[in-house]
Amino acid sequence: FLACEPTRSPTTLRGQALFGAMIGGLTVALRVGLGVAGAGYWALLMVNTIVPALGRARRGRAVVGR
Repeated sequence: FLACEPTRSPTTLRGQALFGAMIGGLTVALRVGLGVAGAGYWALLMVNTIVPALGRARRGRAVVGR
């Protein structure tokens, strides 16, 4: 429920796809590689720090309804 929060998620389709892929990959890496408890939350926090950069790097059509 935290990943789809509209204030800190990317507004472009490519940005959203990259955001989701980064969270998923980092969650798996943290959980399997390091055994971190709550890996999904840590991954979300880490990827949220680069959301403004995703918005600048991946300019495109904004998703309707945002």
